[in-house]
Amino acid sequence: MTFNVQLLPFIPILSPSPGDEAPSRAFEIVDAFQKLPPEELPDVVTFNECFNEDARQILISGMAGLYANHIAKFDDVFIGGDSGLAIYSKYPFFPLDGDNKKFLFFSYPDAEDDDALAGKGVAVVRLETPLGMLTLAFTHTQAFYNYEDEYRDTRAKQLADVGKTIAQVNGNFPNLAWAKTVLMGDLNIIGNRPPNPAANPKPEWDFTFENPGEILSDTFWDGWRDYNRPPGSTSELDPGFTNNNLEKGENGQLPRGLLSRLDYICFSKLATDQVFVAQHLRTRFRTLSDHWSLEADIHLSSPHCSPSTAFDARLAQVLVSQLKVCHLEIQRAGAYQWIFVNQPGTYTIFKPTAFETTLYIADNLSAAWNPYNQVDAAIMGIDHLQNDVREFGAVEPIGDQYAIPGPFFIRVRAGAKNPDAEGHCFVGIYYHTGQSPETAIVILPWAIPQDPGLPNGLPNGAKDNCWFRADVGQAYSGEEHNSRFFIQNNTGNEAKIRVFKSGFSVHAAFSNASPENIIDYLTAGPDTVFIRLNRSNLTDTNFKVFWQSGLTWLRSVPNIRPMALRCVDETGPDWMGADEITLTLYADDHRPELFSIYWDDADSEEILKLEGKVQEIAFVRYVEVSVNESDFIQSPNDWTRILAMGSNDGLTKDIVKSFDVQSGSYQFECTLSRTQQG
Repeated sequence: MTFNVQLLPFIPILSPSPGDEAPSRAFEIVDAFQKLPPEELPDVVTFNECFNEDARQILISGMAGLYANHIAKFDDVFIGGDSGLAIYSKYPFFPLDGDNKKFLFFSYPDAEDDDALAGKGVAVVRLETPLGMLTLAFTHTQAFYNYEDEYRDTRAKQLADVGKTIAQVNGNFPNLAWAKTVLMGDLNIIGNRPPNPAANPKPEWDFTFENPGEILSDTFWDGWRDYNRPPGSTSELDPGFTNNNLEKGENGQLPRGLLSRLDYICFSKLATDQVFVAQHLRTRFRTLSDHWSLEADIHLSSPHCSPSTAFDARLAQVLVSQLKVCHLEIQRAGAYQWIFVNQPGTYTIFKPTAFETTLYIADNLSAAWNPYNQVDAAIMGIDHLQNDVREFGAVEPIGDQYAIPGPFFIRVRAGAKNPDAEGHCFVGIYYHTGQSPETAIVILPWAIPQDPGLPNGLPNGAKDNCWFRADVGQAYSGEEHNSRFFIQNNTGNEAKIRVFKSGFSVHAAFSNASPENIIDYLTAGPDTVFIRLNRSNLTDTNFKVFWQSGLTWLRSVPNIRPMALRCVDETGPDWMGADEITLTLYADDHRPELFSIYWDDADSEEILKLEGKVQEIAFVRYVEVSVNESDFIQSPNDWTRILAMGSNDGLTKDIVKSFDVQSGSYQFECTLSRTQQG
């Protein structure tokens, strides 16, 4: 893991000082690591921006129990500058020379602006790991302050110094030691835009990674772009954001809410089966700093072990039941296998025995996609399916069911009970066509009308049924809300439609040739609604179904609007001193509150980040945002309301609500959505 932790130095002449929050942030960071399950704890962590001395001691004290080896500070002994780098490792440091030197550190001679006050540089260590000797270089390069290309020439010089420093440990490229070399850190290069070879001048990412003669172009892959993309694609669908810049930049160049990929884990370009590759890159900690932590599961190269080398599901074996079986092989203990499925839809996934499967939508490889149900192949009502599953005895007969709105990946790896399992394994993929309630096509609220893809001239199963499923949610308040279902029939022929409540009691039933039927469904939820469609002729195929939910979801969506409370003015025109406030959120008229937090020192232009702290909830009418300062009498202007989404709104809505409370001015920011996270 590489993590820019924003532990800035305390500057006595400034009030507030950028380092005021560093000790409390360090405690939160330590707590986050300590709460990780042992199997999820990274083996090696490097930090950027560990400048604050009090915070450094907190990290040392808290992380030492998790990591047997650490170097808490790298500085330039000639100028006394602190690089802000630190490393914590489960593995011992291998001596770099006869004097048992643990690390090599080079302080960059080139620095601009405020960076000149630090001692930024690159550190190189060697670690004895189960996969062999790892050479790890980590750095934090020159920042930009006013616009993204600012000081790019300085960053290029520093990266050249990175290459020279690694060569002092590895020898010159392509010595074999480079195959197991990883470079990571905050490079301050925008990486979330696709390559643009036609641009002149070249964008900084293109110049850095695709320009022969540059150190990273010649020796390293950008791990996120090379490994976290669909097979055969030149770019990733998940932009891999790592920096959530909620602050306003100078001259308005960096707008609020700007997201970018500034942090990197880079891997060697040496073509050998002993080269380290990224099996999975993802972000985890998103609320502890202005950066997100970036981590990689690393192994030696093997077929299909990364998303970019995933097995293409279109090449799977198709059995009589239309079950697709992917034949995979885990060639190394602890290795992953990936499958890429390009077609969105509703699926049942039968996982291999003794292995685990996890689904990720292709535009978010950091958050697993959750199944909506589990089902036994024996009751799915599909001819030959049970036998086809049994044919592969190493496949579980109980399948996980998913409704996926876009292309997705299936990650396969050994389970926790048998982490070193190797050998052949099989994954079964069944695509739903609505033949039975158990293989119903899931329709998502407010999505584009769903075409079931009925076969022309052939029955859809033995009874030519087409089933749809809608999972109606529940408001946090428990209030009733209305769902409206639309069934479009553009065949000109009569169709039979039945709408069932949970338990399969009939809610509505009709037969007609109307081009559109609308059904209202009032419930407090949660509820599952099934719709069965029967056509008059096997050649009738022009049907579409969709539904509008009466719920709005309160969410924090990083690339739209992260949830935060911004202190615009902590004193206002009439008061002195810092604000000590309590933020409270209510949904509809429900009491008690859904969330409350105390902010002990809200200063002007500071931000209280709420992503990951406030649960995603659904509401019917409004969310009330209340801010009260504890040492003032409550005023009538201490709250604002965020109204539910209207019929003319899109799938998401960016919310910024400004309001005055007691002695100050605040701004609440969030995202409203028609749906919750999958």
